[in-house]
Amino acid sequence: MKYVLFLVFLGNLFTYAAIYSVHNYISQILKSQTKLPNRSIALLNAYDISRLVTAYFFGTIGDKFRIRYLVGLTSLSFYVLTMRYITYYIKESSLNFKTVFIDFTLKAFNSGVIPMVEVMTVNMATIHKSKWCYSILRLSLIFGRTLGHFVPKKYLGDNDVSRYKSLLYFSCCAVPMLLLLHFCTRDIEEKREEQKKVSLIINLREIVFSQYFLILLFAVLQGIHRTSTSSFQTIYTRMVSKTKNESYVYIFRTLPELAADLICPIIEKRYGCINLVYIGAGFGISKALIYSFLTEKTVFLFYVAEIPKAFFSCFLCYGVTRLTKHYNSMERIATAQALYNGLFNGVAPCVAGMIGYILLRDETAESLKFLFLVTAFVGISGYIFAFFIKNKKI
Repeated sequence: MKYVLFLVFLGNLFTYAAIYSVHNYISQILKSQTKLPNRSIALLNAYDISRLVTAYFFGTIGDKFRIRYLVGLTSLSFYVLTMRYITYYIKESSLNFKTVFIDFTLKAFNSGVIPMVEVMTVNMATIHKSKWCYSILRLSLIFGRTLGHFVPKKYLGDNDVSRYKSLLYFSCCAVPMLLLLHFCTRDIEEKREEQKKVSLIINLREIVFSQYFLILLFAVLQGIHRTSTSSFQTIYTRMVSKTKNESYVYIFRTLPELAADLICPIIEKRYGCINLVYIGAGFGISKALIYSFLTEKTVFLFYVAEIPKAFFSCFLCYGVTRLTKHYNSMERIATAQALYNGLFNGVAPCVAGMIGYILLRDETAESLKFLFLVTAFVGISGYIFAFFIKNKKI
């Protein structure tokens, strides 16, 4: 069992390193390759609503045939191919069908990677029955993201092509690991014939009419400010600081995120997963507020803002993922996690994109600051949902 957990850690490490080689730079890459204005980049985020469908589709396939790792590695392979096309071949000067379709394809395959990896990580941690197991396995996300930012910055040239190459190299390591994990974990999961056979409609209905779905709606409102800051972080950092130092900002997050990850089980045990999610949301809102007041004289706040961002990422993702396992049975856990991914990375970006399209009237840092401020207040309004969640009896 320990060897399988070690394989899970390595598989996660390479997968996250591959994804995060380009994840925080996609808007900047699209902007540099297509010459699209910020307003069009924001509108592209609105099309992320499609992730709700693609994430649910991949989750359903993973649940039905117990091939979550195969779904993950297949999606990762097509993600690399799509990113190659964006990096080398797409040359558009306006937002048209081709641009939207390529962006949709990239994000669709992204939604087939992360949820599958996260679900299997939770499953393996649950089988091990150690309260620290999941936190330790989540360290692969932190180290993987750091590698994804550090390797192209330090060794490959720190440009669009180097980020694609980093994605390619780490994917070449991740795919065989995920394939091996597929065979190693099939017998560890519950046998399909022993599971209760439930239709997709019943699965979805049981998820929607539960407290878990209210938690997902709360997460959606937090995903709006998270999308705005993440999508424009590289662009905004270069506007304010006048240098390409965003990679160091991302890497700086590693230390506080290590601390946040390791204290998650302690806070969970004392206050519960739902309260952990509420606390994490507060940290995320504070990052958006910090970004709202940045100037050239306060560039150091880019680094300061990564501290609450670290706690936001760990607390919210850890809490919701654990709640996914708590509220859903084995036969629909990947579907539920995929639905969370689709809402958090689909509906939330869609709303953020529409807000950005309305507010971003020019290419200045001031318009981005106003966007961050508005989306921060949207996140604050999410605590109204928290009141109903706390008192909901199901």
